[in-house]
Parts: sequence; structure tokens; C-alpha cells
Amino acid sequence: MALLLANIDNCFAKQSKKIYRIVILAVVGYFWYQAFTRLQCNSSILFLLELIEKLYFDIEEKTMKLSIIIPVYNAENDIGRCVESIKTINEIDYECIIIDDGSTDNTWLKLKKYTENIPQFIIKHITNGGVSNARNIALNLSSGDKILFLDADDYLLSDAGNILKKNMAFDDDLIIFTHKNVVNGQIKENYIYPNILGLSYTEALIKLTIENQCLNNCWGKLFKSDIIKNNKIRFDSQMKIGEDAKFVLEYLQESSSLKICNLPLQAYIINEEGAMRKAGLEALGDEIKTYEARINTLRNLQVEISDELMQVLNLTYYNKVIGYLIQDSHKFGVVKNYKNICRYIENKKIKEILYKLPNKSLSFKQKLLLLFIKNRWYLLLAVMLKIFI
Repeated sequence: MALLLANIDNCFAKQSKKIYRIVILAVVGYFWYQAFTRLQCNSSILFLLELIEKLYFDIEEKTMKLSIIIPVYNAENDIGRCVESIKTINEIDYECIIIDDGSTDNTWLKLKKYTENIPQFIIKHITNGGVSNARNIALNLSSGDKILFLDADDYLLSDAGNILKKNMAFDDDLIIFTHKNVVNGQIKENYIYPNILGLSYTEALIKLTIENQCLNNCWGKLFKSDIIKNNKIRFDSQMKIGEDAKFVLEYLQESSSLKICNLPLQAYIINEEGAMRKAGLEALGDEIKTYEARINTLRNLQVEISDELMQVLNLTYYNKVIGYLIQDSHKFGVVKNYKNICRYIENKKIKEILYKLPNKSLSFKQKLLLLFIKNRWYLLLAVMLKIFI
């Protein structure tokens, strides 16, 4: 009888999906059980159970599906390299959803060319609505168990398929991969994240939230689709800066485990024209949302936010203020810069954060700039930034 079942299994393996094979084997097994119970043929029954168990777990492993999400806008020179890197993945079941966010160049034509007749690729052209909107549309279309975000100017490395296959089997709510930075076409050393081995989820999250920037980006991470969809986590389409960090932090509020894989999954292109490098003081409102998301994430874990921890968060925000002040001073004249400072620094929440900063923890430059801000010497601040920085 065992030989008969094996023959039936081999027959249906060629014609049916394994789920149907299990159903058929179960039915046959039932009658087999009825016939052989009286003979107490326990070894045959155990054989059947083991066969069904093997087939079941085999299905579990092979039906785990990955959704790769790529928003793209005017990336005709980069999208081909990105798509080709994904085509090399043969180790896992995946779909790749690419949303063309109203490109005005030849991106859409190239997308159709590179993905033609490849069923794993789902491409959609929409009216321009921003990167967050594009990602949200892709999330709604996705059907994978895990989600991986990728930017159109980046690409997966040659061993990405094997790395993804191994990590897809882990049950961690978030898996963070390292990457290789690419500067002027030259691939640099692996970007290594902090060691969180032996730390609890709360301890690891505090370490990453305070000490590192790896939670600022959504790319290079494996998310669980059901956590995203069950909790209606989406990108804030009103934000121009920091929407990645806010998304990741909101996801972590609904999670209970994370893992860092210090193997590089992708190449990250250092883009001098990227949104972060173009941003100025107008981004401070978006940065407030990210700042509050960090605090909410820690509070959600019932972490007591000490004065020392709050100072670290406030100082991180202040450094962003300084960065945007400097970037604006390079882009605008004194008058325009002065108007921007008046417009954005006067925000009540921003002033509340800056006024709490203790002078003893600041560098000379930080103290000087803060002195000008606290005394509202905005014109002098604009002149000083233009002349000396």
C-alpha cells in the first residue's frame, strides 16, 4: 500500500499543485486507515502521516512570497539596471511592483521594454503624486508575505537572491540588511550597523533609534505584509522629507522582534540631487512628525524617556535644523534666507525643542547658532551663515 501511495503521489506531482496532492493523499489515507486498522499496521499509518507532513512543510517553505516595491520618477538612466538586478533572483517566489509616478522622460517606455512578458513584474503609470503615494499604491497591489522596498536608482547585489532566501525563513517582524554605498560609480565597503545580539527588542530599538540612522530608510528591510496591512500602516503623502522614518517607526510600534543581517543586499547610490540634499528649512515640519514618531515608538514600548534620552532626541533634531540652515544659506541670498528663518523657526513646536537644549552639551558652533535663534536675531543669523559658513 505504501508503494501504491507513492505511485499516486508521483502521478499527481506531474499534473497538480501540491495542495491538491495532500487532499488526495488524505482521502486515500482515510480508506487505507479503515482497511488496515484491524490489521494494526501502525508502520503504514506512520508512513502516510510522515509523507503528508513532509509535503505540508515543503509547501510552507516554497509558497513564501516576496513583494518588491519600487517607486520611480524620471529614472530613464537607472531603471534598467535596477530591473535587471531583480531578474537575477531565481531562489525565491517574488513579484515586483513598479509605480511610475508620472515620469516626463522615457522611464515608462523603458519600463515596458525591460519587463515585457515577465509575469513577476507589475508596472503601473499614475499621475504624479509623490513617492509616498506611489509606494502606498504598490502596497495596495501587493500580494506577498514579505515586503522589500527599493529605490529606482539603486540595485540588488549579485548574492541578493541567496540572502533573501535564507532570511525569508526567519519569523522576525523586521529584518534589516546592510548595503554598499556607491560614490561616483565606485562601490565602497559594506555599511555596518550596530551589534544588537543579546539585546531585548526594547534595548535594540533604543540603540538603533538613538545611536544610528538605519531606521530612517524603508529600503533594505524585510517587512511582514500582514503587520502593514492589518494595522493600516502607510506612508504620509503630505511629507516631503522623513516619510521613510515615520513609516518604519510606526511599523515598529506594531512589532515585537527585529534582526540585523550584516550582509549587503543592495548598492545604495549616493545621490547629490536627492530629496535630503535639496531640502531646506521647509522640511522642519516634516522632521517634527519623525521626531514625534520616535518618541511614540519608545513610549509604545513603555520605555521611560529620561531627561538624558530626551536631550539626545532634541539634539538630533537641532542638528537637522543646523543642516537645513546651512543648505539654505548656500541656495539663497541673505533676504530670502532671512524670510525662511522667520517663517519656519518661529514654529511653536520647533522653539519648544530648541529652548530645552542644555548649553553644556553643545559645541561652540551649536551654542552660537542657538544664541541667535533664542534671541530672534534672524537677520544677523542669515548674514553670518552667508559670510562664514
